Amino acid sequence: MPTPLALDAVLSDAVPLLRQPEEDVRRILEMLGKLREGSRDVVVRIGVAETGKPPNYRIDLEDTPLAAFDGATHRAFPGMKRIETEAWSTASMTYLEVRTMLGKLRGFVKKGPAARGKHA
Repeated sequence: MPTPLALDAVLSDAVPLLRQPEEDVRRILEMLGKLREGSRDVVVRIGVAETGKPPNYRIDLEDTPLAAFDGATHRAFPGMKRIETEAWSTASMTYLEVRTMLGKLRGFVKKGPAARGKHA
């Protein structure tokens, strides 16, 4: 039986659950970019309630949820109901951290400390 994700899990912790890790992370980064609108610092949180499937994810601006997406289809959930009822991670990753993660999945190596965020 699959182990549930920790309450403070971030996107990089969920890579083993992704069907196509590189493409899934690219699509999440694309959604972050669309909601980022310039210099706004958006973050992604993952759903931690489900096990054994790609987790749903939510994009926040500061502490305000902007949208939630199905982890398998990357389609936005309509309305706020799913945003409010899903069990979301207490930690998140920024746009830049997700971009760095995608580079690593593609085999790019950046010199310096690894980027893996745990933002409360």
